[in-house]
Amino acid sequence: MTDIFLQLLDEVVEQGISHYQQGTHGAVLDLRELPPDQEIILIGDLHTKLKHLQLILEDRQEDESGAEPREPDDSVLQKLEDGRAMLVILGDAVHFESFRSEISDRRELQERLREMQSSLTIMAHIFDLKLRFPDRVHYVLGNHDYLSGRCVKDGVRQGLELKQCIEDRFGKEAMVQYWRFLRNCPVLLVGDGIVAAHAGPAHGLRSLDEVLAVNPAMEEDPVVQSLVWGRFGANFEPEQIHSFLRAIGQEGAYFVVGHSPHLIPKIDFKVEFAPRCFVIYAAGSFVGYAAFKDRQLRFYRVL
Repeated sequence: MTDIFLQLLDEVVEQGISHYQQGTHGAVLDLRELPPDQEIILIGDLHTKLKHLQLILEDRQEDESGAEPREPDDSVLQKLEDGRAMLVILGDAVHFESFRSEISDRRELQERLREMQSSLTIMAHIFDLKLRFPDRVHYVLGNHDYLSGRCVKDGVRQGLELKQCIEDRFGKEAMVQYWRFLRNCPVLLVGDGIVAAHAGPAHGLRSLDEVLAVNPAMEEDPVVQSLVWGRFGANFEPEQIHSFLRAIGQEGAYFVVGHSPHLIPKIDFKVEFAPRCFVIYAAGSFVGYAAFKDRQLRFYRVL
């Protein structure tokens, strides 16, 4: 799949933004008019774990109480094919994650952090999904998705490593296309009763218009920075979440992010870090996802 990474990237860029994306550059994935029986599947950080993505796509939604699957063909992928669900990946599909890594040798860990083949592989699969389901598969940007030097893990600037890998493998034109891909991705999902971003709320907003105006590819934009870099307890508290939800007309909505697996217990893939506010993570030993339907948010574990 890596061999056709550039071809798939070109096709995704040519495909452009979904008609569900709103704003000057499509920064907001607007699902407020989606029928309530349409399911919104949310996946947290994958960090190159392609197998975890495949398990989620194959899942038949046996809930955490141990209930039996409803129908043999009721997988997430089947729901996408039948037009019954939307799949939204909340960023950071790329880059091996050192969080809770079992690698003790620092040199070995740094080598693993620099490895970018797995990043190209999982993104190629996501591009393929987006091409198959143009208005049903969406990628909300996370902080690891930018090709800058800002994201540093154990001394490794993974964004720059990915940038160099793409340029060495596919040439400078691929870098332009990847920037166009970033520009075409949303940084915020807004539904009727559900709001999701990679990291946190945008600070000091007066209305949703301020998110609609941003260019998602501009990592340094203050609104983008808050949405892709914010951390609960460091950059925001519950009051900032409530203010943000009020400003965008979604007071009382569920708020779902990735980005902060340190808040999640070791034996889980999710945590409610504030009332109706959740972190989900798909790159750990315990893997699952969230599903919003009929104004209810449910969680499903696959591993």
